[in-house]
Amino acid sequence: MKKKILIFGGTGAIGFSIAKNLKNQGYDPIIISRNKEELIEKSKEIDCKYEVCDVLEINQIEEVSKKTS
Repeated sequence: MKKKILIFGGTGAIGFSIAKNLKNQGYDPIIISRNKEELIEKSKEIDCKYEVCDVLEINQIEEVSKKTS
């Protein structure tokens, strides 16, 4: 079973680069961001899952954590 890793800011340059590297190492990254359209595009590029979340909303962070565990 691949280890899941949540990457907040997964559509940004650093977050997306980390997600790509982790995917290449055999992990199962889940990229997280506020922008759904960008998430869809980026997740297709590296074949990973995504979740929409605004990190300024603590309840959304909790929901994403529960949903992906």
